[in-house]
Amino acid sequence: MKIPKYIQIIGKTYKVELHKKLLEKEGLYGCVDFDTHIIKLQSINDSICRSEIEHTLLHEIVHTLFRELGKDKLVTDESFTDIFASVLLQIVKQL
Repeated sequence: MKIPKYIQIIGKTYKVELHKKLLEKEGLYGCVDFDTHIIKLQSINDSICRSEIEHTLLHEIVHTLFRELGKDKLVTDESFTDIFASVLLQIVKQL
């Protein structure tokens, strides 16, 4: 799966940034800022592989979809978001 520099999500453009020390500084593989429309991802290193980054990107996209669709309770549901992202990754890898 390609990690894009920008992605359109329900009519809004989100920038995707790779950070070398996101995990170290913030304890996260990824996060999304809804106000600035930026998705931050930990870059690939010895501790994190490409498939984990792909899953994290989809995880953050799912958060964004829920937010843009007005599903506020789902935006903060990490467990459901993670399962949804895992299923999406399985589908995307077949395309």
